[in-house]
Amino acid sequence: MNSLIPGIDNCCDKETYAFFGLASYAAQVMEHSALNLVLVLRLPEVDLCSKEIFDEINESLEKKTFGQILKLCKKEFNVSD
Repeated sequence: MNSLIPGIDNCCDKETYAFFGLASYAAQVMEHSALNLVLVLRLPEVDLCSKEIFDEINESLEKKTFGQILKLCKKEFNVSD
C-alpha cells in the first residue's frame, strides 16, 4: 500500500483531508478483516451452517467495536502483541 500513498507536498488544506481519508479507509479494511476472521473461526462451532446461522453470527459481530473483535480474535487463537 505504500506505493499508493503520495508524498506530502504541503500545498493545500485538502491534503490533510486526503491523508485522513486514506488512514480511515485502511482502519476500516483492517476492522472488517478482523471481523471476517472471527466469523470464520466461529463457524466450525456449528455442525450445519445455514444462511440464517451465518447471518445471525455476522450481525452479532457487526455490533461489536474493533476492540471487542480483537479480544475475540485473541480468545480464538494465540495472537502476539
